[in-house]
Amino acid sequence: MPIRNIAQLLAVSILATLNFFFSAPTSVAQQVAPDQVVVDARNWTDVLKAYQQFGEKADGVVAGAFTDKVSTLLAERWDLLDELRVLVAKDKRFMEFVMSNINEAVPAHLGKTIRANATNQCFPKEHKQLCQKIIQSLDRVSKR
Repeated sequence: MPIRNIAQLLAVSILATLNFFFSAPTSVAQQVAPDQVVVDARNWTDVLKAYQQFGEKADGVVAGAFTDKVSTLLAERWDLLDELRVLVAKDKRFMEFVMSNINEAVPAHLGKTIRANATNQCFPKEHKQLCQKIIQSLDRVSKR
């Protein structure tokens, strides 16, 4: 084997080794914490994806992030209710998950806004059943 080929092979090996060692910490650093994935969710589709990744085993900070995101979307992004309706119609477990996150950790001011939305802003008629479930979840929490 000519020296030139050996030198090229050695250079490629060294570069591959350096790339491995210097890129490994970057890939670990680029991993996003589960609670941050939930916090970064912008809509119900994002929440569903986070639920599919972390929801079944969510506890502590991640569970709190889900409750915050669910209550914020229901209070401040009521315009996304149809997206939620479509998603929960396809996935009953996601419906149960969303309703379970309407809990005692929801701030009172958001709870009031959610109730007002579900009571006064529940249209078109396709949203009625979902609005009733939201109100039932709020009632369940207020009885505790």
